[in-house]
Amino acid sequence: MGPTALEQRGLSFCRYADDVVIFVGSERSGERILESLTTWIAKRLKLRVNVNKSGVNRPWDGKFLGFRITSDGRIGPAQASLDKLKAQVRRHWDAQTSVKLEERVLSWQRYIRGWWNYFSICQLWRSVKVLESWMRRHMRKYFWQRWHNRKGRLNALRRLKAKPYHLKQASGSVGAWRNAYSPMLQTVLNNARLKRWGLWVPSDFATL
Repeated sequence: MGPTALEQRGLSFCRYADDVVIFVGSERSGERILESLTTWIAKRLKLRVNVNKSGVNRPWDGKFLGFRITSDGRIGPAQASLDKLKAQVRRHWDAQTSVKLEERVLSWQRYIRGWWNYFSICQLWRSVKVLESWMRRHMRKYFWQRWHNRKGRLNALRRLKAKPYHLKQASGSVGAWRNAYSPMLQTVLNNARLKRWGLWVPSDFATL
């Protein structure tokens, strides 16, 4: 059952390279089409369909080329795409890796700009907006760890014009991840400053 057969049946589908999504009216129809298409590919093309990447789903539960489609036809990043984005955030802002800050920022900019260029056609951004605060928290955590110790943190906070009551927090024993969410770091390393330093998140590209 090739593209012509799908068209003759009046089925709506979208294909890109070897990825294809077919839209039908019911789960039963979907299972029937999947079975027919799998058989056709095996007989006519002598290829085996990857059963781990094939299946019958509601559009908003599945993914196609990294996107999900809602019941009203709007598109957004699929959960798997958001999971990959989170993995890249952890990789780029891991203070344990010996990469210069300038190189780290440039690498992040290249990645997040490419991500935005690909997903900017989306209409659903709520899940990304929620994720952005988590992304910035990882960035703040990176700086807190990079400042190493009490002396380094005090010096860094003074350079950033931190208030006296914020300086007291540099001596605390609270962990880096918790400090990254503190009012102190959210004030000293606020969203505007992170953006000015080039530590962008997806929504920043709407105003860059």
